[in-house]
Amino acid sequence: MGGAVRANAALILLSRLALTVAQPSPYPTPFPTFGPTPVPSPAPTWGANRGATAIVLFSTAIICLIVPGLGLYHAGLSRSLDAVNAIAMKIIALAAVAFQWFLVGWTLCFSGAMHIRPFSHTYQLEIGSLQRMLLWDTRVDEGMWDGKSHVSQRAYCIFQLSFAIIAPCLLSSAVACRLRPVPWFIFVLLWTTFVYDPVVFWVWNYEGWLYRYGVIDYAGALPLLIASGASGFVLSAFVGNRPSFRDFEDDVHHSTPTALVGSVMVWFGWVGLMLGAALSADEEGEQATISAHISSAASLAAWMVLEQRELGYMTSSCITHGTIVGVVAVLASGPYVAPAGSIIMGAIASVATYYGRRLTKHPRLRVDDTFEAFGFYFFAGMTSLLLTGVFAYYFGPDGMVKGDALQPWRQFVAMVAVTLYSGGATFILAVAISIFMRIRTTSEEEEEGVDIALHQQSIMYDKYGENLHEAELGSFANYWWDDWLYIWSVLVALWGVVVAVALAVLASIVVCCESCTMAIKSCLTSGCGFFYRSIWSVEEKRRQAAVRVGLRQGQPTLPDASESDSDGEDYGGDSDEDF
Repeated sequence: MGGAVRANAALILLSRLALTVAQPSPYPTPFPTFGPTPVPSPAPTWGANRGATAIVLFSTAIICLIVPGLGLYHAGLSRSLDAVNAIAMKIIALAAVAFQWFLVGWTLCFSGAMHIRPFSHTYQLEIGSLQRMLLWDTRVDEGMWDGKSHVSQRAYCIFQLSFAIIAPCLLSSAVACRLRPVPWFIFVLLWTTFVYDPVVFWVWNYEGWLYRYGVIDYAGALPLLIASGASGFVLSAFVGNRPSFRDFEDDVHHSTPTALVGSVMVWFGWVGLMLGAALSADEEGEQATISAHISSAASLAAWMVLEQRELGYMTSSCITHGTIVGVVAVLASGPYVAPAGSIIMGAIASVATYYGRRLTKHPRLRVDDTFEAFGFYFFAGMTSLLLTGVFAYYFGPDGMVKGDALQPWRQFVAMVAVTLYSGGATFILAVAISIFMRIRTTSEEEEEGVDIALHQQSIMYDKYGENLHEAELGSFANYWWDDWLYIWSVLVALWGVVVAVALAVLASIVVCCESCTMAIKSCLTSGCGFFYRSIWSVEEKRRQAAVRVGLRQGQPTLPDASESDSDGEDYGGDSDEDF
């Protein structure tokens, strides 16, 4: 009895398995089904372009080098007692922006405009709705735009996250070494929500008023340079000057090699940003990268001439400041300006920032812009925006040289609007936070060093070479790597190069993946088709032979050996058992 039950259960299981296998698959199969005419299945489609998505993801990884690069750059330019805080402020900003971006930042920037209906009338706000909050309605298999790029929505979200992280990192250069970590974290959350996100919506969203007004901003001169520079100036004036504040001519950089390595990493990241902003591997990305290199070289050359003329020698600032100013000087123009125009823009931006950074040090102003965010980034962004309106010629937008005389005016209006909005909103946020908590460190903490006061950590040596922890370190002080921050920065740079090469190889594989997949699928289809035709031919011959045997069995006599079938095969001399 038990054996019969087990046999019935096995039969039911096999029948269900057979029915499951027999059901048609919801996915297209790469192999032809057996039948007289094999028809290959259509290739599955993907809404986003794989090549464009690979370029964007690769550029995102390169852009991430800007954050540690800025940290090392500012740490090298600061006192040895403040170097850890200079790096920590960038990491705190990174964490705050990443949290805010996936929560509401992405949807406030790149979803449809928010509408309100207070008194039976609908008003459209210049900010995005909450349609994509927490990455809702953001798919990996659908393109972001309807144009040629078709970048994956989530890839574009991560790419724009890198932009959002850079903005408060640039702002932090104005107030470094005198803000407490918790108020800084809260300020970055609020500033990104109420300042950066609206400006991005205005500039890059199809429903933003600056986009509809016709403003040209290829890679973020308005949200990254103008908004950060203006906000940094206002916040620096609000928190006040440091006791050690003095003219930049008297500043002593505790580790110039660290600043140089950090500036190279920042320059490398900005070039990656220029490449990825094209959203595809085409002539726009190539032209933007060329413009970044040419402008950087022109800016460095102009800075060398200015320093040689004024000081009689070239300082390390020529390398650190000149190269970075040259790259950010073409953020607004990108591929829209010819190489000759990029050279002019880089040289003019170098002159503007060289003399503009002295504005905050003027005796009647005296604003402690720690690492000169206003002097460098704001003036470089202003130059980039205005000259883009003059020299824009290629790939669509027209500048004054191509016949649109009003384009410089549009760029100027956008710059003034973003400056006033960013500065006013920053002041309101700073006042609101200061009501509930203390924003700035005390004078005693700044004199002692914010590294010890805020983080209970410091680098090994001060700027005069004195060992701060000789009792604990002992003979370690005699080792040759006195400046451990420099060694660490070199290791970070090497790691960045290795990651960049690995990502470049991965991007190449992803770009070639689709064509390789189609080639492999074609080979498999041809092989399976040949295999099927061979089997079908044999089966057809056996069937015809079986039919002839049946006909012979119904006849009184077998045909003669001389008679042949229609296929040319002679069955006259064979017996029935052969089949």
